[in-house]
Amino acid sequence: MGPSLKVVLLSCAAGSWYLYGGLLILLDVLLSSLPLPLIFPMLLTLLVYGIRLQPPPDYMVESVLGKDLDPEADEDENDETSQQFYLDKVAHRGAGYDAPENSISAFQLAHENGCMAVEFDVALTVDGIPVLFHDKSLLRMCEVDKKINDITWEELSILDISTTHPLSRNYAGEQVPKLEEAIEECLKLDLRVFIDLKDNDTRVLIAVLNMFEKYPDLQARAVITSFYPNLIFWVRRAVPGVVCALSWRPGLIAFEDYTYSRSVGGPYRRRYPVFWQHAVAVVADVIHRWCLFNIYDFLLGISAVIVHKDCLSPDQVRHWRKRGIRAIAWPVNLACEKEYFSRALHVTYLTDTLRE
Repeated sequence: MGPSLKVVLLSCAAGSWYLYGGLLILLDVLLSSLPLPLIFPMLLTLLVYGIRLQPPPDYMVESVLGKDLDPEADEDENDETSQQFYLDKVAHRGAGYDAPENSISAFQLAHENGCMAVEFDVALTVDGIPVLFHDKSLLRMCEVDKKINDITWEELSILDISTTHPLSRNYAGEQVPKLEEAIEECLKLDLRVFIDLKDNDTRVLIAVLNMFEKYPDLQARAVITSFYPNLIFWVRRAVPGVVCALSWRPGLIAFEDYTYSRSVGGPYRRRYPVFWQHAVAVVADVIHRWCLFNIYDFLLGISAVIVHKDCLSPDQVRHWRKRGIRAIAWPVNLACEKEYFSRALHVTYLTDTLRE
């Protein structure tokens, strides 16, 4: 016969007191033997190393991004490396200036033009179907004043995304593709894919992760990109071997978009009109930038950063290379810009057109 309930309760109570007393003694020893300012950094260090994600192996990174050319290396060494697989350019949204963006026709045209990688954006319809679409609204692409997440797949599938494209006569009737359809086409064409998680939406994240389960070959052909470090963290937790890139531009949190010119001079169009909210966002941008250059790569195990071309300097490229991270420029569309990033900095760039 087993022990009585009274004996069990007394044993649990005694064990709890011993455990509580032991923890008090251990805490007292730590506080008395270590300076208090040293304890917090030690605990923080243990926490950081506890949640840190290891980067994918080099062979996996090179299978997607190819060899990395070092501008400071000998010319002969770079020539030898360039004979191997080297990813010089990525068709941004499938090169949306040449064909309707995020379309199957754009991917096929990119392949025909010798491009080895395409980038696309993933969104969800109101009935939960993952599709390729960049904007929140359908207005720019289809001249329909609805949001992508307010329309069903059945309604979306009959819309023509070539309506406002300059070459619409060549792509009349082009439809928004489903995510799975795009993945299948890219794998068939042997294209590398940059899958951009545009919104901080876990449902989109789950839809993308399901593609890795359904298509095992995708892991050696895909890069997951996002502006959100938390999404990169969950992707790498779910698929540790996947190659990920963190996207960044100045003023990401405080401003709607970014450009650099003499007339504008940097970020513009405040995201938050209220002064104190804007001030908090500016401070958050400063913290986010510091984390990008100092700890995100260590914590998340990212393999690349995608940086706005107007602020990607040679010093930054050297900084990232020292940390074992690829720098990728975006969006690079002018011939002189392409020459600079590919020939001078030896970095991969995202472009909206493959025409010179």
